[in-house]
Amino acid sequence: MMKTATNTIVYLKDYTAPAFLITTVELDIALFKDDAVVRATLAVERNREAAETAATLQLDVDELTLETVSVNGIAFPPISTP
Repeated sequence: MMKTATNTIVYLKDYTAPAFLITTVELDIALFKDDAVVRATLAVERNREAAETAATLQLDVDELTLETVSVNGIAFPPISTP
């Protein structure tokens, strides 16, 4: 299901630093007639300036077919979503 945009005002006083920073992104994209396959390699690190230092890293794969996830070379088993 696609998320819809809402008109929300965000004030500078409400800003908080993100819990994680993405320092590097590598993309390998293969385009086909009816779809595309994207392989993404991300370097992610905790943000030392974040207010919440114990936040969990979450991968939002809405509208994607996730094939594999690996962290430091260790593959995670697929998780079925409702």
